Amino acid sequence: MRGYLWIENKVGPTDKVLRYRSEPALSLSKGRLRAQARKTRTACSAVLGPEGVRGLAVSLSAGVIAGCLAAGLKLHLGLPGHKALLWLTPVIAARLLGRCRTGATAGALTAAFVSIGMGGNLAGSASGLPFVGAAGALIDVTVAHLEARKASALVMIAAVAFSAMMANLLCCAKRLLLPIGLTPHDVFGGGDILMRPLSYALFGFLSGLIAATAAHLLRRQTPSQRAGASSRASAS
Repeated sequence: MRGYLWIENKVGPTDKVLRYRSEPALSLSKGRLRAQARKTRTACSAVLGPEGVRGLAVSLSAGVIAGCLAAGLKLHLGLPGHKALLWLTPVIAARLLGRCRTGATAGALTAAFVSIGMGGNLAGSASGLPFVGAAGALIDVTVAHLEARKASALVMIAAVAFSAMMANLLCCAKRLLLPIGLTPHDVFGGGDILMRPLSYALFGFLSGLIAATAAHLLRRQTPSQRAGASSRASAS
């Protein structure tokens, strides 16, 4: 049943009441709700990106997985910054696939919080969280710029790898807050103080390269190819 909005006006010296029907109240309220929903979706898309909350959920989930890997998995490489392979790679891949404009920042901070909660040292301590957040924000800015310019796959992979290298160097900078500072590290018999940032840069570059390449290959697959791959995996 449709509801109507009734309006009463008093006219004349006798204050005669005139009562008439205006626009349907129910339809008017529905129109306002639809307009408000459109505004909300537009604002959400402007902040989070075309995938909205779904893309943010992908990045947060990847951050949880990355934090668990960084805290629980030991590669025993003995090289500074090698944990970027465990946490930075999934965070970047989720940003590229989920297309959330703040995905890398959210994923990096989530990974740091999860790692600290599990006794890991991804961020070192609470004082290192701003550096991890800045590393994620650097990747977000780079990827957003590339997406806006519709960069080619080769340019995207190279730029993401370079930004991941700089992001891991930001994580290296958090060591300056520690009492021991940026100490030399013995790598291949060399104890130069530059070996530590060079190692961070190398593993950051590899993380971005792996993540961007994997994301590009996954996006190139058609839906039928993905369905075929999933059916073969379930059959095996």
